[in-house]
Amino acid sequence: MGNGLACGSLRVVCFMSAAAFSMLIPFPALGASPLPAPAPRGVVTTSPAVNTPASVPREAATTSPAVSTVATTTSQPQATPGPQPIGSAPASVPIRRSSGSTGSSGSTGSGVAPVPAARSNPSASLIALGAYIDSAPEYNTLPAYTAAVGTSPRILMWYRNWGHGDTSSDFTPADLDVAYRNGAMPMITWQPLDGWIASADQPTYRCTNIARGDFDPFVTTWARAAKTYGKVFYLRLAHEMNGDWYPWGTAPGNANGNAPADYVAMWRHVHDLFQREGVTNVRWVWSPNAESAYARFAPLNQLYPGDAYVDWVGMDGFNFGAGSGSGWRTITQIFGPSYDTLTAMTTKPMMIAEIASGEQGGDKAAWITQGLLTDLPSRFPRVQAVVWFDANREADWRVNSSATSLTALSKVAKSLTYQGRLP
Repeated sequence: MGNGLACGSLRVVCFMSAAAFSMLIPFPALGASPLPAPAPRGVVTTSPAVNTPASVPREAATTSPAVSTVATTTSQPQATPGPQPIGSAPASVPIRRSSGSTGSSGSTGSGVAPVPAARSNPSASLIALGAYIDSAPEYNTLPAYTAAVGTSPRILMWYRNWGHGDTSSDFTPADLDVAYRNGAMPMITWQPLDGWIASADQPTYRCTNIARGDFDPFVTTWARAAKTYGKVFYLRLAHEMNGDWYPWGTAPGNANGNAPADYVAMWRHVHDLFQREGVTNVRWVWSPNAESAYARFAPLNQLYPGDAYVDWVGMDGFNFGAGSGSGWRTITQIFGPSYDTLTAMTTKPMMIAEIASGEQGGDKAAWITQGLLTDLPSRFPRVQAVVWFDANREADWRVNSSATSLTALSKVAKSLTYQGRLP
């Protein structure tokens, strides 16, 4: 998901940037009423129209103690296009999101392999628990999240857009430093779109345009900046590509006429530009949306760039709950079918790059504890990292949407199982 997404039916949403919005309404105290939903997920950008107090520090250095490192394999020394921090232009990308997965995998177009009985690598038994925290790291929202949960996230994920042609699309080392100072691995979701345009209909960012080199100067600038930065960070380029709610989407009927082969060519081209610049500190994360029967999807096996171009495979999925069309769904129902498809395609390490649950229609606290402490470790042994989407969007996904859900997530974060770290 990203900021600016709308789920269910395609709709345009105009909004203040989530980054600016969070400056007006801080992380609420326990028992506080849910915030009015800011921009849907995905296209986070900063709005020049919102006055942000200059005195607010970027972050607080609440480093967490060192813990075990999650084992991983890398495709080869690679570079990553520089993601762009959440906070650029106030806009949203309309989205037709999946409401979770039913028992079927939807239109996967590929076979399903048996689920491994145990984790493939014993040293990967610990899972790294991270978070997307609304407006972090650009604004000072990380300390409040850490204080509420009781521990700092092991991964800090945020979004950067390619447009609007101002500094909001620049590679920003200070944002990555915030993550490192707080004991987290940076992961940037890099979005080829203009955040000022509230639509997936952005032909400028058609996959074929990127693959033929229209954005080579921009991407090369990112690659050089990433190389200069030197420290490892994870780059999640053009996520949820199997849907139709982003300019790079490839599902049937997508706005820009992208075919799966176009997406693969685009990904490989961007990746190759980083390699050409000698970037070795970027870890590439390929992250489709979990498939379901509630939306049309392009086949995953036609979208995978190949093991030589990918370091990690991710999945995004949410329990939308009552009123979503899919109803209340467990983690196994949401991710099971896609996980089976992906584990048949590659042996790369896996993560759940976006996950959360709403409150309506079930017990969110029980969903968190059962799903993350029991179902995920046993049913999804290849998953070595999980990133919670902490924002108020289509539903109140925040960990403190209720006192009980916060208690549940805090229990997960402090458990031995979730003391892993990304390498």
